[in-house]
Amino acid sequence: MTEVGDRFVDAVARRDFDAIAACFSPDAEVRILTPHQLRELSGPAEAADRFRAWFGPMDGFELLDAGVEHIADRVRIRWHTRGCDPEKGWQENDHTGYAQLDDSGLIVALNVSCTGFRPSSTP
Repeated sequence: MTEVGDRFVDAVARRDFDAIAACFSPDAEVRILTPHQLRELSGPAEAADRFRAWFGPMDGFELLDAGVEHIADRVRIRWHTRGCDPEKGWQENDHTGYAQLDDSGLIVALNVSCTGFRPSSTP
């Protein structure tokens, strides 16, 4: 049950936005609570585009820590990243999401909480 979570974390680490999209079912709903707003996204393309907007422009991007765990009928997916934003400098970000999967093992719903991008020192 955790395979899609592992693929998702690997895709985030590689900033492979097509692979991120491939983790979601066509009718997936994604809710991401950031310190600034609640984002509600529909479908794989919108989900991948959000990650592209966050992580695409960063230099020195790296996945610092991640974890995937099966919890009852959900999969917890956690990822902690760092990168250099062209305007803000070095930033860290941490997300924890709870995924509901469809019968084919794709994410049909993902609810995420996010720290927001936090200023970080140069690695």
